[in-house]
Amino acid sequence: MCEQPPPDPGASNRFPCLNAEPYGGPNSGVERCENGMLHRIGNGACQAATDAFGGCLVDGDCAAIDNVSSICRCDEMGFGTCASSRCSSDDSCEAGFLCVGLEKRVCPGAPLDFACQSPEDECGSNPECPCDDANHAECMWLIAAADEPPVHRCSRCVEPGRPFLIGDLPRTARSEPSSAWREPSLSVSTAGLTEGLRATLTSHWRQQAEMEHASVAAFARFVLELLSLGAPPELVTAATDALADETAHARICYALASAYAGQALGPAKLDVTGALQDSSLEGIVMRAVLEGCVGETLAAIEASEAASHAADKLLRSALSRIAEDEARHAELSWRFLRWALSLGGSALRSAVQRAFREAESRLASSLMIHPSAEPATEAELRAHGVLSPARSAQLARQVFDAVVRPCASALSARAAAWPA
Repeated sequence: MCEQPPPDPGASNRFPCLNAEPYGGPNSGVERCENGMLHRIGNGACQAATDAFGGCLVDGDCAAIDNVSSICRCDEMGFGTCASSRCSSDDSCEAGFLCVGLEKRVCPGAPLDFACQSPEDECGSNPECPCDDANHAECMWLIAAADEPPVHRCSRCVEPGRPFLIGDLPRTARSEPSSAWREPSLSVSTAGLTEGLRATLTSHWRQQAEMEHASVAAFARFVLELLSLGAPPELVTAATDALADETAHARICYALASAYAGQALGPAKLDVTGALQDSSLEGIVMRAVLEGCVGETLAAIEASEAASHAADKLLRSALSRIAEDEARHAELSWRFLRWALSLGGSALRSAVQRAFREAESRLASSLMIHPSAEPATEAELRAHGVLSPARSAQLARQVFDAVVRPCASALSARAAAWPA
């Protein structure tokens, strides 16, 4: 999480909406503030319904999501999507505070829902988090308990796959027009897609491509870290093989992003500044827990399920390959963790346990904030190898309960028996 100055509960609203402009159409009921924050000024109507995750035109088209009220949220183009919300206008909020949401999503799958501001808020929008967008810091509302009001805080992403963590935050390169990274043997049919579904699929595969591209850097660093620790050659060999796997994954995902976008996409330059700042044993081990033991274990299962639903034969084969590779990468991370814990003492074991607990807490939070898609929409997305955010969050929790936590507990018990 990004470092933030402590909030002043007694202060007035520190994040007002300044120089607002209309957003999402003339009757959307939302305005955009100069800091990127969206202000819900009242009920409105979107210009069209999306095909993904509960399309809508007005609030009345949306049902409650997990016992939380739902509103129809218009995006910048006027497409409406149902989103869980703790407010529908400022009338729902404490005097002086606004009903707000985010315009720009940084974390894949992160919520774009609305909630009332509060004196405890640490941010009003992403630019007010002291980490740039390339580091994937997002101002999102978090709930400590179901009966407590939400608080806006800067938080880093937790997602399947091996992120390139720098300073505890994932970093990726932005996508730009380029054909250099496309896998030429992979093509999918995009005929008959509605504009809304095409946009959803483009966004998903672009984000996946950016993550896979960043994973190349993560493994390149991991090879250097293994060498710095004097790791056995079988670990180094497996890590160099994984680096090549991730390059292939990035090319697959950029081919898919390009197909759905209707234009060639590839990565811009990746900023690697600070990548080797923390070369301590604890820093290397903590990254391996989050990047590999958690991220790649989740990625392997998610890719496997996505492959089982993909309608296109080439897409199904590509996702199956990614699932097999990610499972092997996850196994490598667990093997490394076992070896590394034999080098450290009780302090390192405690740090590892804290890392697993933090990952579990973030996964639990994600279950509370993702709306479910309609069955027909779920089927359309799965046919193109995409799981809805709600299903992805649900699957992540199931995998954590069935695989990650038991493996972490067994490893912790075994390590506790080793000499300190």
